Amino acid sequence: MAVAVLAGVAGCRIDNPLVLRHTAPPPPQEQPLPVLSAGGGEPAGTAETAPAAPPPPEPEPERTASLDIDPDSLIGLDRAEVRALLGPPSFIRREKPTELWRYRHGSCALALFLYAERPGGEEIFRVRHIESWAPGGEQAPPRECLNALARHAREQPTG
Repeated sequence: MAVAVLAGVAGCRIDNPLVLRHTAPPPPQEQPLPVLSAGGGEPAGTAETAPAAPPPPEPEPERTASLDIDPDSLIGLDRAEVRALLGPPSFIRREKPTELWRYRHGSCALALFLYAERPGGEEIFRVRHIESWAPGGEQAPPRECLNALARHAREQPTG
């Protein structure tokens, strides 16, 4: 009888919840590759591919970074280019075929003289002459004045 009991116990399986049993992970599932068309490059059929991640944004340049703009580099710039560099002028006088754009900030004022050109029949105003002066009316170094104005324009909120 003892043999029969042992045979019955040996055939029994008691699961203990405290004993960890290792089970093998399921085999990895392979993702089918998209079928390329004869022209190559583009998947054929309706297989969708994930869009490429956008590149990281460019770091913003320092708004207060030091500038060293040569006043002669303004010669030949058109209205839009001047506004991009210095912002809107504080004063504009229009007397065809010229425009006087005046900028003021701090201890200097800058005057840009733009003259009309007609390349291809379209009228474009370009900088042809620059003057700068201090509050008392004496002439100021144009480089220092221009750079102060450009720094001020960069510090202004955009939009």
